[in-house]
Amino acid sequence: MIAPVQNATGLASARPATTHEDESRRAVAAVIEIHRLGFLRLDPEQLASVWDRQHEPLVYVAQEKDEPIHGWAAIQLYLAALPEHLDRVLSKELEDVKIDVLGDTAIVFFTSRSSVMLKGQPTKYEPIGHVSMIFRRAPEGWRAIHFHESARSEQAAQVVQAMKALHAKPNHALPTSQSKAQVRAAEATVNVIIAGGDPENMRGAEAAVREAGFETIASFNEEEALAAIRRTVNPFAVVTGGAFDQAAHDRMAAVAKPKGAIMLKAFLGIHPPNHSAAKAQFAEQVVPALVAARAERSR
Repeated sequence: MIAPVQNATGLASARPATTHEDESRRAVAAVIEIHRLGFLRLDPEQLASVWDRQHEPLVYVAQEKDEPIHGWAAIQLYLAALPEHLDRVLSKELEDVKIDVLGDTAIVFFTSRSSVMLKGQPTKYEPIGHVSMIFRRAPEGWRAIHFHESARSEQAAQVVQAMKALHAKPNHALPTSQSKAQVRAAEATVNVIIAGGDPENMRGAEAAVREAGFETIASFNEEEALAAIRRTVNPFAVVTGGAFDQAAHDRMAAVAKPKGAIMLKAFLGIHPPNHSAAKAQFAEQVVPALVAARAERSR
């Protein structure tokens, strides 16, 4: 007996199902819908809500990126930056959705059709992609641990060219003629990990650091920050916010300093949270120290 799961996205599964599997498919389908609506609304927090943030490893393969995105801190940064690159999402439809439940794991495939307005572009962009996701049954419900999207072959070059231009960030420390390997090696030496704080203030802090030519990763708790420090080959600096006490700062320093990172503290004290105010304050209090340290290290 085929037991399809049908909803507005056209969900279907080709495996014979038990009642328990049917319930699991419906639960996974509900999480996929949250994911779809998150993109439709350009809501990074809603997109982040479907992920199992504590799981390792987490992998996100974006079609416009040369390399996979590993770990929650980096995935969260990617999702948070989407509104900076997309002006609005006009439509987001999922077709041919298939859900296969294997115990506490679910494998999902669907075709995504989007209509979006890119920042600074006058015309609509309508990518079609194939997406595979893996979910695990966590205590709080089904959560994503793997995402992989690929453009249809006739669109692949267009997708990569358009989206890479939007995701490009200035790197004032490097001449554009350097090779990709040199660029990646240099970025690793100026990687700034910002730890702690309200998400809205953190996004402002990240913007200030990026404008100074640094690559940055944001972490919202000590566990995520420590994981980010360990994954970074040559972290340049770790900046801890007021959410961390001295003991937490010292624990991160114990991991970061042997890798050559400098440690800084930032107490923004901005309530209610405000992106612009946090950006301005971070640019005034923290960025000059980062720039000075970078200049000293380059001598």
